[in-house]
Amino acid sequence: MNDVIPCERSPHAPPKNSAFRTLARNALMSVIVIVASPVLLACAVVYRNYTYQHFIKVSKPTIQDNSLYKNEQKARQILANQPNLSLFKHAAEFQVREGYCAPTTGHMILNSMPNTSVDFSSDKIQFGPAVCAKLAARIDEIAFSIGTKTFSTVVYGSEGFHAFTQALEKVNDPRYRVSVNFVRGPLFGKPFPQFLLPHNLLIAFIGGHFSPIVGYDPQEQIVAVFDVNEEYGLFLVDAKRLFDAVDTYDIQSKKSRGLIVTDLR
Repeated sequence: MNDVIPCERSPHAPPKNSAFRTLARNALMSVIVIVASPVLLACAVVYRNYTYQHFIKVSKPTIQDNSLYKNEQKARQILANQPNLSLFKHAAEFQVREGYCAPTTGHMILNSMPNTSVDFSSDKIQFGPAVCAKLAARIDEIAFSIGTKTFSTVVYGSEGFHAFTQALEKVNDPRYRVSVNFVRGPLFGKPFPQFLLPHNLLIAFIGGHFSPIVGYDPQEQIVAVFDVNEEYGLFLVDAKRLFDAVDTYDIQSKKSRGLIVTDLR
C-alpha cells in the first residue's frame, strides 16, 4: 500500500530539545492519567450512554483483520477516480510523532491545493489535542495568509450517517478536500476490561485523531484514509465503520467528532 501514495515529503524536524520535551510530555501524561483517574471514571458515569455506546463500538473485531484494510488492488481502483491523486502524492506526509496529527493533516490539505507549496518550519507545529472547528479555522487562516481562499466547514457525526456520506461524496471533487477526526478504538478495537483502564478512557474522551481522506467509492461505500501516523498509513475502511469512529463524543468541544470539508472555491 505504501506505493499507492508514496510519502516523499519528509516529516518536520522535531522541535528543539525534542528529547527533553518527549520525556517531559510522557511524564506529564502519566501524572494526568494518575490524577485524572477519578475524574475519568466520573465522566464514564456522567456520560454513561456515550461510554456504553463506545464500549459496544470498541468491542468489534479490528478492521486490520478485514481483507479490505490493506487491499492494494481495491485502493488503486478507488484512487483511479480521484482527480487530485497527483496532488495528494505531492502533499503526502507523516506526523513527526504522536500528537501532531492535526497540524500534519492541515499541512497535507494545504499542500494538496493546485499550485501551492507551503513550507512549514518546526516552530509552527503545535502539539496536543485539537477539535474540528479549530483545525478548520486554521486551514482557512493559513490559506488566506498565502493568498488562497478556502472555506472549511465541519460535518459532525451527530448529524447522522446520511450527512456523513454526502460529505464523503465531495472527496472525489477537485474543488474539495476532506479530512476526518475519529477515535481509533471503534476501528481497531479495545475490548473489555482494557477499555476501562484510565489511559484508554482518556483516549476515548479526548484522544481524537486527524487524517486526510483521499478516496471514496460511493457505490460500495468504502473510504480511503491516508493516516498521517506512519504505523497505519493508507488504509481502506467501510464508511459505516468509520462513521462509528467519528460519531463519538469529544468533551473538549462538547460535540461529536466529524469531517472537515474544505472548499477551494
